[in-house]
Amino acid sequence: AIVRAPMTSFAPQASAVWAWEDRPGVWQPYDPLTTSQLEQAFAKASDSFVDVALGPRQAVYRVELDDMRQMNARTGYVRGVLRTSGHAPRGCPWEYDDGAGMGSQAWLPFTPEDTERLEDLWQAGRLRTVLRACGAYAIDLGNMQQRSLTTGKVRQIRRNGSSAPPPHAAVAARRRPLPPALIAAQAKRARRSPGRGGGRVVDEVEFKSHEGFLDIATITDWRLLRPVEEYDPEEDCPITCCPLGASAEDPVVRLSCGCQFNRSTVERALVNKPQCPTCHFHYAMPGAMPSGRMVVRHEPFACEGNEGTGTYVIDYSFPDGDQGPQHPNPGAKYHGTERTCYVPDGPEGTRLVALLKKAFQRGITFKVGTSVTTGRSNVVTWAIHHKTSPSGGSQNYGWPDEGYYERCAAECAALGLLPEESAPAAATIGSPDRDQGAPASN
Repeated sequence: AIVRAPMTSFAPQASAVWAWEDRPGVWQPYDPLTTSQLEQAFAKASDSFVDVALGPRQAVYRVELDDMRQMNARTGYVRGVLRTSGHAPRGCPWEYDDGAGMGSQAWLPFTPEDTERLEDLWQAGRLRTVLRACGAYAIDLGNMQQRSLTTGKVRQIRRNGSSAPPPHAAVAARRRPLPPALIAAQAKRARRSPGRGGGRVVDEVEFKSHEGFLDIATITDWRLLRPVEEYDPEEDCPITCCPLGASAEDPVVRLSCGCQFNRSTVERALVNKPQCPTCHFHYAMPGAMPSGRMVVRHEPFACEGNEGTGTYVIDYSFPDGDQGPQHPNPGAKYHGTERTCYVPDGPEGTRLVALLKKAFQRGITFKVGTSVTTGRSNVVTWAIHHKTSPSGGSQNYGWPDEGYYERCAAECAALGLLPEESAPAAATIGSPDRDQGAPASN
């Protein structure tokens, strides 16, 4: 439950209507008994969810009051929830900033329906809700912000001309974690029926293997040097420790980092490791990953330890194929794979997904080799470790795992991909910002 100190006394509203989303834009009211249960819980700032039994079979659903959604406790299926109190507040205007991040503010009013919901939230001593009447927007009164659940765009909001949070926002909030079995059920449903639980695809990436043929001259932007005029032929090559010479068959090249080598020598070195052998400057060399596909989805369920957020679900797929010259056993068959991984939504998670997308584009996420877990050879296996479970902790390759973000970034850096290369994260995941404004403008 969430611990809060209500600002004022808030009584359950007899006129309140609670409804669940049957299909997009179509809402069905709860029965009177369930409506009463939900309204009683909403009036208690300490309650963050209610477990209810619905339908002829009395199936158990968890209704999350902060996220305004219900989840089937057995299948993890998610639906939106809507509350209407039936009376419009007076003298308490609510507005959102439509300045579009251009350095100026342009305050516009919320719709009367959303103004009603925001004022009830404030009076009930609550900090969070989701407005679903016109799109889906997460409201955070603690920071006086709204966030589009479609685009991630954040806007400031204010009440009576003030952006100050309510007094109860200063009280520490603690969410009761979801049962691991419920998290696992949600993840299982997301794998079987992508998007059916309210999720959406936010990015897709195809990687085509280079089959061992790399245009290193273009990647490194090297320049051929003239002997004597531009380098000393008697000078030793930093790699072979032999004179660079003046042979036209194996000329000397200067990389964009400023270091110089015999062409054949540095070609072999860069294929093995994408960095300058002398100064260790990293070059964006495509890795030895076989051809495959990466799909990033955003699902509404939360990973364990990250309650109140959504989850990025990453699906990787690689078909069987023949190994190329960049693989351990050229000409031999390799076995493909399909993997599903999980990253909690949030600033760190968004940055990590952007980094993993860049890693996949570079071809360094997977490799052909021997599986550490099965011992099988000639299979597509991890080069960068991922979380393959939304729960269970690090011992089960799942969440929570406090140090995972740093470890994953370090693995990427060791393969030549630095975190800053993928920033800003918001611009690299999915399509450009298509936010059409706050609820009041839709």
